[in-house]
Amino acid sequence: MIWLMSTPVETPTFDPAQVTPGPVGFFVTIGLFLAVGLIAMGLMNRMSRLQARYAVREQLEAEAAAGAAANEVPTAEAAGDEPKPDTASR
Repeated sequence: MIWLMSTPVETPTFDPAQVTPGPVGFFVTIGLFLAVGLIAMGLMNRMSRLQARYAVREQLEAEAAAGAAANEVPTAEAAGDEPKPDTASR
């Protein structure tokens, strides 16, 4: 135990080359930043296209439903009229 206390401890030296990324790290970081930015822009473009397609599809379906409803022949029951009795068979 006394031996451990008597031994001087060396202070570690600070070498900036071991703790800084340098130019290679800088370029890798910029490359990652650009790659993530391009991926995000592509995702935003894809999402806006999908939303536009969805809106057009909904509009076409609504127009088709309105056209189908307009082409239906109204029956007497649907119009609220009571059917007239058949007087020709008497």
